[in-house]
Amino acid sequence: MKYILIPLVLTFLFVVSCSDDDIPVQGIEMELETLTMAVGNVELINVTFLPDGAEGTLTWSSSNIEIASVNSGEVTAFKLGSVYVYAYHGEFADSCLVTVDTY
Repeated sequence: MKYILIPLVLTFLFVVSCSDDDIPVQGIEMELETLTMAVGNVELINVTFLPDGAEGTLTWSSSNIEIASVNSGEVTAFKLGSVYVYAYHGEFADSCLVTVDTY
């Protein structure tokens, strides 16, 4: 009986370890191209990985952190002006023009 179970266990481990359900990222897309917000406000910019079902991690940056900063897609407005907020995943990037204004 021991001789039969060992090949079955090894076959099962091989099948499980060789299955790969990851969908490679082929691009990213921000939900907004532009965003206007007031000083002191916080807004969230969502990003979609392409194609559907692809997943990954993003790196974020702002072209001027004195006007607005970004952390995990959450944009905080500090003073009047305009900045670009960027999201990156590997070779893929997208941006949103953020204008900080008074209401």
